[in-house]
Amino acid sequence: MSGAWSWVFAGGEQVWSPGFYRLLGLAPNAAKARYDLLLSLIHPEDRHLMPAMADIRQGHVPREVIVRVIRTNGTVRTLSLTMEVRFSAEGRPVALNGTALDVSDREQMARLRHEERRRQGALYLTEHITTFSMGLDLIRDIPIAVSQVHGLPIEEICAEPYLLIVPEEREAFRAAALEQIERRAFFQRTAHERLANGDLWHFRILTMPVWDPDGTYLGRCGLKYPVRNHVPPTVALQEGLEQSVTGHHLRAAGSPRLVDDESRPGQRPVAFHGAASGGGQRASGKPLPLAGGRGAAPGGCPLHCHRRWDPGGRPDLSDTRARPANARDPSCRAAPEPDSARGPP
Repeated sequence: MSGAWSWVFAGGEQVWSPGFYRLLGLAPNAAKARYDLLLSLIHPEDRHLMPAMADIRQGHVPREVIVRVIRTNGTVRTLSLTMEVRFSAEGRPVALNGTALDVSDREQMARLRHEERRRQGALYLTEHITTFSMGLDLIRDIPIAVSQVHGLPIEEICAEPYLLIVPEEREAFRAAALEQIERRAFFQRTAHERLANGDLWHFRILTMPVWDPDGTYLGRCGLKYPVRNHVPPTVALQEGLEQSVTGHHLRAAGSPRLVDDESRPGQRPVAFHGAASGGGQRASGKPLPLAGGRGAAPGGCPLHCHRRWDPGGRPDLSDTRARPANARDPSCRAAPEPDSARGPP
C-alpha cells in the first residue's frame, strides 16, 4: 500500500491522498490533513526522525525516514516516508511533496534476520556450530563470530573459507569441495582448523545445493560442527540443527527444495542422511536418527557418516572417510569416535 502527501507553504494547504489516509489507519478525508496529526500518529520513539515544521519551511528535510505508525485501532505499521522540497526561481522553499510506502513486512524480515544472525553468532562462540550459505558468485554468507573465533578477517573467510583449514589438509579439502560444487551435489568432509587461541579443533562440514520450486539453482547451504567423541547432543541442540538446516536457508531462498544431487530439482527435501564425503552417494530420505547409537555419526549427530564393513561385520579400517589423518594429535579438542563405539549398519 502506498500514498502521497503535499504541503504548500504560502497558504498552508496540505493534501493527503486516499492511500495516505489508509496507511495511517484513517478513512479518507475523515480528518483534515495536518502535519501535527501525522506526527501524533508516529510512534513516540520514532518522532525524532521527522523534521520540525520550522526546518521544513526552510527546506531542510531528510530524503527518507523509516517510522512506525500507531493506527487508531492499535495496530502498528512501518512506513517509508520520502520528502522533497520544491523551490521558487529565487531559491525560496515553496512546497513539500512526499510519498509513503508500507514496508512493515520488509522491516520485520530484516529484524528476524538480525535476530537469527545474533543467535548464530552466539552458537558459534559457545559451541563452534554454525550454518552458512553460498551464492552463485561462490561468496559465502558466514556469521561474524567465525572471524572472532579464528582470528581472520570475515571478508577473507567469506571469499576463501578454506583458509580456516590447517595447511596440510587444505588443498585436498578444497579440491573435493569444488568438485561437488561443480556437480551441484551433496558434500561432506572433516577437517582440522586452528582457532585464534591456538587450539586445534576437528570439524565436520556439509553443504548441499538449494533449488527454487521451479528447479532453478540458487546456490548452497551448509552446516559446520565439531566432531566429538560419542557425546550425545542435547535435545535443544538437535532441534536447533534441524531447524537451521531445513528451514533458515530455505526461507531465505523463497522455499526452494533441497536435493542430494543435481538430478532431482523440485523433489521433497531429504534429510542430511547417508551421503559420503565426495562420493555422490544418494541420500536415502529415511527418518533421521537423532540420538547416538548404531549407525549414527560421532556425538549422536543427525548426520550419518557411513563406513564400509567387511563380510564378518567388522569395520574396514582402510576406509578413512570419517577419520582425519592426524586424529591422534594430542592438541586436537575433538577426537573421532573409536571403532569400538560403532556397529554394523
